[in-house]
Amino acid sequence: MSNKSNWNEKAASQLQNKTLKSVSAIQNLIQNIIKTSHSSELLSSAISHTINQDSVISSTSNKVIQLTCIIDRLTFYIFIYKMSTATLPNILITGTPGTGKTTISKEVSRRSSLNYISINDVAKEEELYDGYDEANQCHILDEDRILDELEDAMSSGGQIVDYHSCEFFPERWFDAVFVLRTDNTVLYPRLTSRNYSTEKVSDLIHCEIVQVILDEARESYSTDKVHELINNTPEDLERNISQICEWIKQWHIESS
Repeated sequence: MSNKSNWNEKAASQLQNKTLKSVSAIQNLIQNIIKTSHSSELLSSAISHTINQDSVISSTSNKVIQLTCIIDRLTFYIFIYKMSTATLPNILITGTPGTGKTTISKEVSRRSSLNYISINDVAKEEELYDGYDEANQCHILDEDRILDELEDAMSSGGQIVDYHSCEFFPERWFDAVFVLRTDNTVLYPRLTSRNYSTEKVSDLIHCEIVQVILDEARESYSTDKVHELINNTPEDLERNISQICEWIKQWHIESS
């Protein structure tokens, strides 16, 4: 048993040394990228943060904890590297059901080169559920599996995500968050036309009145990322689509 334990310890140590060399190589790579990348500030922050963790990792005797920390660092580095080379932004379009998220998201996707992602569609296609909410008449998303499913797409850039909530997404995923707002006199008939229960319609109207989604976005993302858009009329719809497309255009100019 002792010989086996010693062998495992030696194997873990060798793996740790090999992984640490990989971390060092990636650090050097990203330091070179900083000189030319539009994401230099983000990359600098990432490097500073991970270097500060070196002493913590080195002082931890448990090899499993050490390797877990290293894997976390590598995963973060890979995401940051992909984001630094991404040529298109990621956008989240959110709001209370019935405010026009899907209509606007699909049209912006059509007019731009961004890919449309419906969280509800992804969850349904991959069966990423964690139960059913009888009160709200909807499936409960398995948020961890949703994040795992979308990680590669989001790190590549160029995604428009359509969902009625925003707090469980990593802030690093999005360059902009557009929160749609609709007057209750307009929202009510939209919701009743979906055959929602009276209780569910009342709950959603209340959420819109007290601006739950907007507050959620402001708490989850930096203020410069969050944009509130009123979407009541066909004129509002066209203006909002144009405004988001203009934001994408401006992002290209500032990132070039």
